[in-house]
Amino acid sequence: MTTGDRKLFLFVALGFALLLGAWSTLFTIASRNRMADVPLAHKTTTSRQPHSP
Repeated sequence: MTTGDRKLFLFVALGFALLLGAWSTLFTIASRNRMADVPLAHKTTTSRQPHSP
C-alpha cells in the first residue's frame, strides 16, 4: 500500500466516521424529542357559518 493509497483510505474512513457520528447525533436528538400527535381533521367546537357575499 503506497502513501497515496493510505491517505485515501484514511480520508474515506474519516468521512464514514463523521457520517456515523452525525446520524447517531440526529437519531439521539429525535428519540429524545418525540413528535406530537396532531389530528388530521380539525374538530371545531363552534359551528361556523359559510361566508355569504
